[in-house]
Amino acid sequence: MEIVTWNDWGEASYVAPFGSSIETGHWDKHWGPRLSHAAYLQASRYFIAWFKHGTPPKIAENALYYFYRLHPQALPGLKKPGGSEPAMARPGGADKLLDDVFVSAFLTAPARLTIHSGDTQKSFELVSGLSHVSMPFAPGRQRFVLTRGHTTIIEKTGEQEISATNAWGNFNTFAGEATR
Repeated sequence: MEIVTWNDWGEASYVAPFGSSIETGHWDKHWGPRLSHAAYLQASRYFIAWFKHGTPPKIAENALYYFYRLHPQALPGLKKPGGSEPAMARPGGADKLLDDVFVSAFLTAPARLTIHSGDTQKSFELVSGLSHVSMPFAPGRQRFVLTRGHTTIIEKTGEQEISATNAWGNFNTFAGEATR
């Protein structure tokens, strides 16, 4: 089994960690800003173990993996420094992208997940095990709060904000994780 990305920096399909989750200048900025995708690799550990052993592994620790672009799909491509023309064209299919924040939750017991996206929020009642949820994103900080009863289990603010006007992430997805 392989994760078919080949860690392709130019196509933004890499999973290799390359520093902190807010580091964007990799390889002397040759490929432009790079957003962390390390959480894709972390979340894959569960599915790799399932594949190797033939049964879903027991979830021993609560974890959230979140994914979002840093700008709406309607923005033009990344601008040249000091210029008004896009330096990079919009990728093919950009009009079909969802302006959503996505979360995969690995839970030891049922819990409530509240996603705060900019000035909006949405809560989800999740079962134990694996759940995938999403909601439309709003510009600003992205925050994730997992509770059981009146106890906060996980609370994390995403490392990158979503901008309504700046496409510096150039349609790439940021991937983050939160554990206790």
